[in-house]
Amino acid sequence: MAGCTPAWYCEQNPACCSILRLNFPLLKGSPLSELRYKTIPNPEVICGSIYPSDRTEAQILGLISIIQPRMLAFEWPTHRRDKPAMEFMNELSDKYFVWERVLSWAEFGVPQDRNRLYIVGFRRDIRLKFIAFPFPEGPGVPAPCGPLLDQNPSPSLSVASIRRPSGAKFGFETKMVDPSRPFPTIPSNYHKGEHSVLVAGPQPRRLSPQECKRAMGFGPEYVLPQQVLAAYHVCMGASPIVAKAIFEELKVWR
Repeated sequence: MAGCTPAWYCEQNPACCSILRLNFPLLKGSPLSELRYKTIPNPEVICGSIYPSDRTEAQILGLISIIQPRMLAFEWPTHRRDKPAMEFMNELSDKYFVWERVLSWAEFGVPQDRNRLYIVGFRRDIRLKFIAFPFPEGPGVPAPCGPLLDQNPSPSLSVASIRRPSGAKFGFETKMVDPSRPFPTIPSNYHKGEHSVLVAGPQPRRLSPQECKRAMGFGPEYVLPQQVLAAYHVCMGASPIVAKAIFEELKVWR
């Protein structure tokens, strides 16, 4: 979907695994904790969206150390160069040339106002034709979200009918959807009953899983689980539109 042929996948979150199995039924994969390195083909690129934790980062670094792909491409789920991201890049720098840049999804035509840090690496034994990786630039034309809103949303999405998990703590400011602009940033924990992004109306409501899918840049052919809670996990991934733009640059300099 992002401009290349996937060879395998690993994912820590079971709901995200179910989404991958639905859309890539012939693709071999496993949860990250059950990964068996000997069963993995020799890929040219390892890519993914990283959810920072000491265990996850250590597993990914171990995978890279064993497989040693030519190139790396990761989305870091923050909008800034934070300390964990810099430490992760420092671990890679012994064997890889590494670059990073914050990219705005809206500038690539993704209908969501979301900025993310992207990390790209090339193995140090590769003769490079550039000093710094030429990160892609989008057309800079934001896509309005109005045409992507459900015409007949379910009454169950209304805020009045939603119960937050007991003891849940949310640190996001509530933002209302403006149909003339991209969706506000949808947090990765939206599946937990987060009210940070709402659609205005007589009964303000949350976004549906299908609206979240469109906000990420996925097309109608991308399938979500019927279980609503699992379907919302599509918000935890990366945008295929931005990923494709990065992979197009990787293919030029491979």
